[in-house]
Amino acid sequence: MKAGYGYGLCSSYTDSASCKKDVNRMPNENIFSVHYSRVTLITSLAGTHATCGLWEPDHRRTENFELGYNARYKNLEEAYYWEAVRDELCKVMARLSGTRPVGSC
Repeated sequence: MKAGYGYGLCSSYTDSASCKKDVNRMPNENIFSVHYSRVTLITSLAGTHATCGLWEPDHRRTENFELGYNARYKNLEEAYYWEAVRDELCKVMARLSGTRPVGSC
């Protein structure tokens, strides 16, 4: 049996010994999530292993209450707002890698 997209649940959930082996073989995955509302921009790069654990310490999360959608006209030019949003989206990944990610970041 598998959870969404084939990840997360062991193949024999009624056999705990077999399930432990399955879980130990499952890869660690990073999940980048974004909460964007009228008043806030929150990012998270959480680590997960199987369906039973999510690791999201403070250094893998940002909360910015000045970059919500309603703040896009606080600067003279809206482009500055979107540049700040892009930088905020890249912040967690840059913090973990020590460099700014390649690509659109």
